[in-house]
Amino acid sequence: SISAKPSDRMKLAASLAAYADLLRGGKNSGQFTWADVRQLASSASLPDSWGYRAEFIDLIDRASRLTETKDLAQISE
Repeated sequence: SISAKPSDRMKLAASLAAYADLLRGGKNSGQFTWADVRQLASSASLPDSWGYRAEFIDLIDRASRLTETKDLAQISE
């Protein structure tokens, strides 16, 4: 059945896509911020026995800190 609420897998997939777009300059992410990406990834309540989601959230935090004071275009060049 179709649900209006996204599944946890969809939340994680969407956060990964938004993360990748923000790393490339955020041309397709609209008003989506690093905080939004982190919140979306954190909201997926899937088992994380290998620690991949926790590591991904750490990468989001690192990217956010790196881009706070620098223009993303300078980082990607």
